[in-house]
Amino acid sequence: MSKKVPKVMISEMIKKDFENTFKPENYFYTAINPETIDKLKADMLDYIQNIRVSRNRDFNDPLFYHDCEECIFLGNMLDVKADELNKNQVNIAFYDFYCHNKKDSVSLIARYGDNPQDYLSMRYYFDAPPEENPVCKNTLFREILKRYENKKESNNAAIDTN
Repeated sequence: MSKKVPKVMISEMIKKDFENTFKPENYFYTAINPETIDKLKADMLDYIQNIRVSRNRDFNDPLFYHDCEECIFLGNMLDVKADELNKNQVNIAFYDFYCHNKKDSVSLIARYGDNPQDYLSMRYYFDAPPEENPVCKNTLFREILKRYENKKESNNAAIDTN
């Protein structure tokens, strides 16, 4: 993995530059439909790639600062979709995914900013049946779990647990 992300707050930079980079008339005064969402997603990916380039970050590296040396980076995801309650709004989120292994479980982490509190996490217990594991009921955490399991498979062995 390349150098750690500087502690300059990328999430703050995105908020500050959003209106200048993504002209509201291109998105917010048109109907929210699959084409609008696809255009916004493509533009966001270009914007995020420009942030990576400006910070000398590789495409496969995390975007946000994460200070836990024991966490394993699992990739990232841009999530752009129509709001379920207000169909005239679009929700945009970009996450870096991590796992942090324990003896009987793994913590799955979705980081969405540089601040210490800018993350969501959920623990997945290996021995619990799927219907009792809250991870299995959450779309975001199911995606992280899938990446964790793929990482284990690609290493041809279980990720070391402590």
